[in-house]
Parts: sequence; C-alpha cells; structure tokens
Amino acid sequence: MKSMLMSKGYQLYGEIWSDQPPLFNHLLTQVIDLTGYNVAPGRILVLVFSCVLIWAAIQFLRLSWGNGSALIGAVLLFFLPRYFFLSYAVMIGLPAISLAMLSLLFIAYWHDQQKWIWLALSAIFLALSVLTKLFTGLLAPIFLTGLLLHALQGKSNKTWLQIIFPAVVWGGIFGLVGVSLGLWLVGPQNLPQLLDAHLAATTAAQFDQTEFTLSWHLRGALPILLLAAVGTVFAIQEGKWISLYLAGWSGLAYLTLFRHTPIWEHHQLLITIPAAMLAAVAIYKFFSLIVQLVRANLELNLTNLLLAVSLVAFMAYFFPFGIIDPVYLISPVPSLQVDDLGLGPNHDKTLRIVFKYAPQSTWMVTDLPMFAFRAGLPVPPNLAVFTAKRYASGFITQEDMIEAVEEYQPEQVLLGRYEYPLVDSYLVSQNYQLVHQADQVKLYIRKDLLR
Repeated sequence: MKSMLMSKGYQLYGEIWSDQPPLFNHLLTQVIDLTGYNVAPGRILVLVFSCVLIWAAIQFLRLSWGNGSALIGAVLLFFLPRYFFLSYAVMIGLPAISLAMLSLLFIAYWHDQQKWIWLALSAIFLALSVLTKLFTGLLAPIFLTGLLLHALQGKSNKTWLQIIFPAVVWGGIFGLVGVSLGLWLVGPQNLPQLLDAHLAATTAAQFDQTEFTLSWHLRGALPILLLAAVGTVFAIQEGKWISLYLAGWSGLAYLTLFRHTPIWEHHQLLITIPAAMLAAVAIYKFFSLIVQLVRANLELNLTNLLLAVSLVAFMAYFFPFGIIDPVYLISPVPSLQVDDLGLGPNHDKTLRIVFKYAPQSTWMVTDLPMFAFRAGLPVPPNLAVFTAKRYASGFITQEDMIEAVEEYQPEQVLLGRYEYPLVDSYLVSQNYQLVHQADQVKLYIRKDLLR
C-alpha cells in the first residue's frame, strides 16, 4: 500500500507514515509502475531476493568448505522454519538478509583475493541492507572486527595504519552510503518514525505473551542451532576463520533479540540462516565420516542394515527438521470452497464484495490494506501502515480512523483486525451501512452506492 501511494505521487514519511527504511518501497514502487496493482510481481521480487540469498550462501560455503557443504547448506536453508513462506511474502526481512548475505560473500572474496572492489561492494551492500531493514545493522561491528583481526595476523610486518586501513575503508564506505542515502530518502526530520513505534512496542502489554518471544519462534530450529555450534568448533579446529563471521552473525543476533519483544517470524531468520550454513559443515563432516566407515568396513548384512535404519530413525526423532511447512506449501490440499483468490472462504467473500463496489470507489479506510490494494483502492496515507506495533503502542487510534473517514469520505470501510466500538458507532450514525460481516471482519459501504 505504501508503494501504491508512492506511485500516485504521495511522499513516503512526509505524507505516508512508515516505521521501516525506504529502499524496498522504492524498488516495489518501480515494479508497480511497470505491472500495475497486482500482488504477484511483489512476490516475485521477494522470491528473486530469496534466490540471491541462497546463491550467495552457496558461494560462501563453496569458497570456505567446498561443494559438498554448499549443497547441504542450500537444502538446509530451504527447509528452515518459515523460510519458504517468507520467500514469497511481500515483507522486507528476507530481502534485507539477502543483501547482507551478499555483503558477507564480498567480504569473503576480499579475504581470499585482497581486491579492494570486494571490500567496497561489501560495505555498499550492507548499507543497502540496513536501508531495507535496520536489524542487519548488527553485522557492521562483526565485519569491522573480522577485518581488524585478519589484518593483525601479519602485525609484525605491518604498521598500525596498514592494519586498520581495510576496516577504515569498509566503515567509511558503509557510513557514507548508508547516511547519505538514508538522509536523502528519509529526511532528518522523519528519522523518529523509524524508531518510535518499535521502541514503544517493547513495553506494550499486548506483546507480553510467549508467542512474541524469540525462544518460541526458535523452538523448531533447535537442531540447526546445535549443529551450528558443532560447525563452529570445526571451523576453529581447521582454521576456517571466515566461517566465524557466520558464528558472530548468528550469536550476536541471538543476544540482541533474546529479551526483545515483540519477535516476529522473520526475526528468527537473522539467527537461523547463518546457523544453517554452519550446520551444513557439521552434517557434511558427519556424512564424510559415515562414508569412511562404510568403505573401511563394507559388509552388507542384516546387522549393518538394522544399524543404519536405527541411526536414521534416531535422527528423525531427535532432529525433526521443519520439512512439513515447505512440502505442504508446494503441494497444498485442493480446496473446493475457494475459487481463485486463495484467502479462505470468509475473506474470499469479503473481497468479492469489495471488488463489486470498487469501480464506484475512490478511497477505502481499512486496517487490512492488502484488501484495498487487491481492489486497486488507496487508503489514506496516514493509515497505509496498520501494524500491531503501531496500534498497540498508540501511534494509531480509533480517533485517527474516524478523522480519516471524515476527511476522505471513503466509499468503503473495512475493519477486521481488532474491535473498534467508536468507529462502528460513528459509521452507523453517519452515511454508512454494514453490508457484510464474517467473524471479526466488517465491511461498511457508503449508502449512496447502495441506491
């Protein structure tokens, strides 16, 4: 919805309230200008970022550990909890991590080849990542530390200037690109929008529940984290020092988010993606050991077959990798109740009614902006971002919604995320009629459209 409004000429942050960095919205706006108001191109854009992420992870593992670990790493990434879903959801977490993975790959190329172009590209892509979502900024101190430690290995032959120079160059480019683009695209006066709602949400009572904690979201990834610890030990033993970037990335992300609330499903990827790459190292080492043992003691008999079955069963029981989610999404159970929109029977019916009145409509006030986008209807710019954080922390209120109805006189008002008694009462007293209700979803149509 933000990108839709931007394509209509509204200014991000100035007119459109937003609590996220601007880069992805600008990219999505360009896509919308080319394709129109359709969800599929946005999903394809995120899918491209997902493919880039997996490619960059494969190249990093190939450089440091070889093709075997790279192949296993690609498989583990695909089967991470919620990775497949977030690979086509129009959300900014995965694109930001994708750009950060490119930055990591380029810094690995710098360590391998000592070409300054890789150092510059690493800094630029991490700056672009932070301009997509701020949470990847925690990688900056990790990369700077890695550059300094690498330079210190030859301290006896280098001056202090030579030691700190790569880190200074990387940090200078990262800061210059990030600050200059950030101030240009956001504006100094709008910077509080990026932080205020997030900071306020950390103390909101609504999020004081188990499902908003990091431990709850990581419950399906514990085997990956355990294997990542084993992979880290192998990296230290074999002197594969660039792999410690992954350990620092995953570890610092965990420490940063451990006591933070609320935690959403995309936050876990900041921990599990580098962890999966380290886990791939441990699994490849395990498979290599098994192959060596089989070659040394190759005897096909019932006893060895039973031992192999027992080992597989043991792993399946104690290491239940989250394969159900992507497999189910790839091969969904057909639904006889929904024709083509795929939203579920209730939402599907709601959207069909929205579509019915869309040609006669100019605006929609809603807490479900995706419905308005699918119908090609803009929402008031101050309501384009209707998040749980914003509502729970009081940055958007029922009074704000009523003011938007008064100012824009929308032909349709769709309410579905929370209960709004003040808004309901206002609409009933004004020129609106409730035409559809399903569960918590209520659709009001301005009465002049019903004549």
